[in-house]
Amino acid sequence: MNPERHGASPVGGALLFASLLLLLVVGCQKRRDGDSTPASNPCTACHGSSAREGSMLEQAAPPVDLLGRTETRFRGVGAHQLHLAGGATHGKVACGECHVVPTRVDSPGHADGVHPASVVFGELARTGGSSPTYDTTSLTCAGSYCHGGAVPVWNEPRSSSAACGSCHGLPPAPPHPQAQNCEQCHGEVIAKDRSFLRPDLHVNGKLELKMSCNSCHGSAGSNAPPVDLAGNNERSSVGVGAHQAHLGGGAFSRALECGECHQVPANVSDPGHLDDTPGAEVIFSGVALAEGSLAVWDRSSSTCASAWCHGPRQPASTASPKWTYENGPLGCTSCHGNPPAPPHPQMSDCAFCHGAVVAADNATIKNRALHVNGQVDVQMPTACNACHGSSGSPAPPKDLAGNTSFTERGVGAHQAHLSVASWRRTIECGDCHVVPVNVLDTGHLDTALPAEVAFSALVSTGGGGPPNFNGVTCDNTWCHGGRTYEGNAFGGSLPLPPWVGKPSLNCGSCHGLPPDSGAHLLFPNEPCGTCHAWMGGTTGWDFVNPALHMNGKVD
Repeated sequence: MNPERHGASPVGGALLFASLLLLLVVGCQKRRDGDSTPASNPCTACHGSSAREGSMLEQAAPPVDLLGRTETRFRGVGAHQLHLAGGATHGKVACGECHVVPTRVDSPGHADGVHPASVVFGELARTGGSSPTYDTTSLTCAGSYCHGGAVPVWNEPRSSSAACGSCHGLPPAPPHPQAQNCEQCHGEVIAKDRSFLRPDLHVNGKLELKMSCNSCHGSAGSNAPPVDLAGNNERSSVGVGAHQAHLGGGAFSRALECGECHQVPANVSDPGHLDDTPGAEVIFSGVALAEGSLAVWDRSSSTCASAWCHGPRQPASTASPKWTYENGPLGCTSCHGNPPAPPHPQMSDCAFCHGAVVAADNATIKNRALHVNGQVDVQMPTACNACHGSSGSPAPPKDLAGNTSFTERGVGAHQAHLSVASWRRTIECGDCHVVPVNVLDTGHLDTALPAEVAFSALVSTGGGGPPNFNGVTCDNTWCHGGRTYEGNAFGGSLPLPPWVGKPSLNCGSCHGLPPDSGAHLLFPNEPCGTCHAWMGGTTGWDFVNPALHMNGKVD
């Protein structure tokens, strides 16, 4: 005790201390309050109360202080009982966590120093490398594990337990997850309503943690949000967004793995998992980077860019959908065209080449594992008549859309040209189209329908300008007249026959019978075979060598 604080002189105080020491040694000291009953706890002779429940040390803590005071506003009383007795938010704090507890009343540093009692922090206050200090002027603790970032005033203890958030953030600052559902990870300590189930496990020098991936994000059925780290469960929140749409796959896609967009930690404390930057990092791998794609996540717009998943075979024909689901459910054309842009074949019969993936209705994905898997699963036919034509001919019918009627442009007069005739040479596919060597040759499948018409040199014979096909009929072609030869007109009743509808043609359709120019005018009634050796026979009008008719020159 401090003799000066008891109103005694230094000399008198020394005598008083000696007398007190003697009384303690012989065990006949009197209670400070005049009680003649001997104290059951020698420590309470100077401070505390032996009438209080608890251990001897718990009884020894003020109130009462060395001056007999009991109000918490006095330094000697303060928050002793709030610490020693524990409360609704924390367990009991031992005397030795703030003072050196003597083994005897005359132990060095106990009753022989200058009061108030020295504060010497113990192991709890120094947990985690903390460096606690006690300011004897402001009566505050700072830097202790027990109070975190708070600086409580010793002689202003709260009348009730401190509220959550007094000592640490609610939630604590990053790298702590920014969620407020404490019970998810600290369920052994605190309840959902933030009442403490086990106060003795709070502020006990160690982190009571029982958690799995879905303790911080996700749910009982999944590690992926909802809920996110902030407790959101709406898809409009970036932390939630389309997580479940990706992890489940839906009707169109395989189920993605978490590791395709995030670095999945082996342990919760792994570097890069819980750090100072809010929001999980998006680190693409696997399918998103297929075929050299350079996938990028933009949090501000909530979109991915250049990811193979939403735009196979870059450049993508469509933009990636909003992560926050603002585009709604996705369909076939959400990630690629139907059909995809050239050089993809311009056919919408998906099952024809992707039969292992898509059903015959060209809409239902029958094998989700093969869709959005980083590669195009294709069974490309190599025979010409696999896409158009029939078992007897590569030329329509049927056309690329499956039509078989002559009134359809894709069918039209293909067979009228390609079939063998007794009155003309055999017309080749190459007379009107560039015939590919391989199915994927440039110019074959890489442009929109209908197929390009590219006339051969034979069709272009003569004058009158280049031949062309306007979608309805041909013009300036050798085959159907409509041109001149050596300055002479062919004539003819139908030199520009329509491509569709199977028109009826005869000898006078493409040129006059005889032609109405040149020498023909001198011999209007002579059989054709008189001058054209490929005709003749018994009548002079028969085709004896049809290969020389419509061959690009006049024989």
